[in-house]
Amino acid sequence: MAVRPVLRPGAVVLRRDARHLQVGTTPAVVVRDEPGSAAVLRHADGVRTADELAQIAVRAGSSRGAALVAELLARGALVVAPVGGRRPRVDLRHDAGGARFADVFRALAAEDAVFEECPQALVVTVTVGEPARAAFQAMRDHRIAHLPVVLIDDRVRVGPLVFPGHTPCLDCFDLQQSAGDPHWLALVPQFGRSRPARVGAGASAVGLAAAEAARAVEELRIDTPPRLVGRSVLFGQAPRLESTVGFQHRCGCHLLAA
Repeated sequence: MAVRPVLRPGAVVLRRDARHLQVGTTPAVVVRDEPGSAAVLRHADGVRTADELAQIAVRAGSSRGAALVAELLARGALVVAPVGGRRPRVDLRHDAGGARFADVFRALAAEDAVFEECPQALVVTVTVGEPARAAFQAMRDHRIAHLPVVLIDDRVRVGPLVFPGHTPCLDCFDLQQSAGDPHWLALVPQFGRSRPARVGAGASAVGLAAAEAARAVEELRIDTPPRLVGRSVLFGQAPRLESTVGFQHRCGCHLLAA
């Protein structure tokens, strides 16, 4: 597979002095401004291959085009563009109170996701207060991937990310919660019947939670196992709190993979 170099993400090319260029500032990668260097850095867009950049360097006066590109990669001035797959489809659903989260999430995930309703989409649900579980059970039973986001009290909970039959579901989360709070399962049927009058979570909690959800979408795009699989994360005034969610034998959702 052809290597497609790209400038280090977030970095710009600066002139350090008459003989050197600098890529980025934190940290800085300093390279000699020899013939072809500036041209390669300027054209490394993740689309052109290393061979094509080497030819650009030669046309700009370099006598060692391929070696120059290899050196820029080795120094970290250039990195190999991630191959990734197709952008995942995301079906974003939210109630009125979840609109702010939805706006932030949509902006953060805009380059990694295609937002549309389709059978193959990852359903991201955003609710104020614990949602009724019936919709999540239906998505699980129909093998629809989903990610619940819940604005509760002054916090935001993200996860677990559910791939039915392969990862723990929201019922697993509830059963696990009941191990620490024996009355939790008595509360579950009441979820969704009434909603808080206002959103208690602050802007920072909403923003951090949206970034966590957007990272899961990015991980799907680049074929990296998402961190939110089998995990929920709680954001609020206190430091983020991560909890592992495991399969629960009383749920049986893992049998869907059979």
